[in-house]
Amino acid sequence: MNFIILPLKLRPAVKEVSHQLNCDFNGSICAGYSKNRYNIDYLNHKSGLYVRNISNYEFFYGLFMGIGNTFISPTTTDHAIDDEYDGVVLQKGIAVYMGYNNLKAGIAIGMDNLLGKDRKNWIYENRPYLAFTLGFNIENK
Repeated sequence: MNFIILPLKLRPAVKEVSHQLNCDFNGSICAGYSKNRYNIDYLNHKSGLYVRNISNYEFFYGLFMGIGNTFISPTTTDHAIDDEYDGVVLQKGIAVYMGYNNLKAGIAIGMDNLLGKDRKNWIYENRPYLAFTLGFNIENK
């Protein structure tokens, strides 16, 4: 199991609102299939001792689910409200990423559900988006 963040979400145009690039907090738990390759090298130091260096290469694909926030305004609710606020969303989708040691980066396709009274008016409810992902492993090895 992995933890990923989606620091950038590209939402397609909806109604009169053009493409949106959102940079809000979005954290998710991700589970799926992982293929790892380990390389072990031994480096010879001047002292004559060898130091072991382990590198991990990973390819992953799977499902994610988590929470995040998004800006809610008259524009994003088709002018059904007058207020502006940061709403909480439940996000879900599929992710693919590659990793090297502790750094993991990839892409995801997901959908958000606004948690709150304005969800029926939110123009992005259950609409797909493309996201850039960063992640790290949270299980013990």
